[in-house]
Amino acid sequence: HSSSIIQTSLTLACAYWSFIMAEGICHISGVLSTVMAALVLAKKMWPTLVERKAMREFWHVIETIGNTLVFCLAGMLTGRAIPMHHSALRDCFWAFVVYVC
Repeated sequence: HSSSIIQTSLTLACAYWSFIMAEGICHISGVLSTVMAALVLAKKMWPTLVERKAMREFWHVIETIGNTLVFCLAGMLTGRAIPMHHSALRDCFWAFVVYVC
């Protein structure tokens, strides 16, 4: 199709559907399925894209949001687990020493 919005929406739908089909129906790895779908799209769809820059920018935004969410969740889980530990102050000290070194 000649619309960049439709092409971007199709790539997003392909990522979700490949994950859902692999995990829910085939009971295989959804992450590997999504990676393979991305590789196939990169090989077959890239030459026919209307707006390559728009596609790159869209996926860079999605990547940044995903990374932010993952590291925020990891930080919240770590922050909640550290004070419950009986030697939390000592562990924080050694984490700081390792960070400085």
